[in-house]
Amino acid sequence: MGVRSFRALSLGMVVVLGVAACSSTAYDPNLTPEENKIRQRADQFNDTLAEGAVAGALLGALIGGLAAKNHGEGAAIGAASGAALGVGLGYAVASNTEAQQQTEDQYQAAIQQAQKTANEAKIDAQTARAAAQQAQKQLADMNRQLAQKKISADAYQKKLDSLQSTDQSLRKLIAKYKDHTQSMYRYAQARRSTSMAHLAVITDRSVSEMEQAESVLATGLGQQPAQGGTLSNRGTSS
Repeated sequence: MGVRSFRALSLGMVVVLGVAACSSTAYDPNLTPEENKIRQRADQFNDTLAEGAVAGALLGALIGGLAAKNHGEGAAIGAASGAALGVGLGYAVASNTEAQQQTEDQYQAAIQQAQKTANEAKIDAQTARAAAQQAQKQLADMNRQLAQKKISADAYQKKLDSLQSTDQSLRKLIAKYKDHTQSMYRYAQARRSTSMAHLAVITDRSVSEMEQAESVLATGLGQQPAQGGTLSNRGTSS
């Protein structure tokens, strides 16, 4: 590889590293297992997309850097477009044409990915329901402890903030599943795939269950007194 090509690839790698940046939530012993699971699952969606983006960006940076007359600019553009391609693998296609042009192997892989998403959504819906039920019990205990002055206002607010953070993670998880469900529906329509449409419906049902659990959690949070004794309005449902 020549010096110019190496520089081009190096510049492209800067874009790759930017695409690959993602966060992971560490296990918090102060939270329930269900709360930890919800937060971790919200981050895992980002990690999965980033993995696909890295693979696409590496290829895009190399091809763009070697093919363009302006090697540096070509590598950067190639990495960015390659990253978009990586995220678009499987059933999350960018267009109907892309879905229609997939090979049979690619189609079967997309079905497998959708099946995995549907299975994970079902588990996450169960986790969300359990977390919402546990949160209701926690809130009742917190209020009783606060009334009996067994917990300080600061400690009460800290626990309230923690539950609010869990609610926000659940909302993010729901939003990501909605994106995946819409991708499944579009793919099913483009390929006229009853299998993909069926998986989309299953995932959609799990999303509805998650939304119901989030509504219960958000309503409970919205009814809690803040430090000043007024009702908190931070738990409104989306």
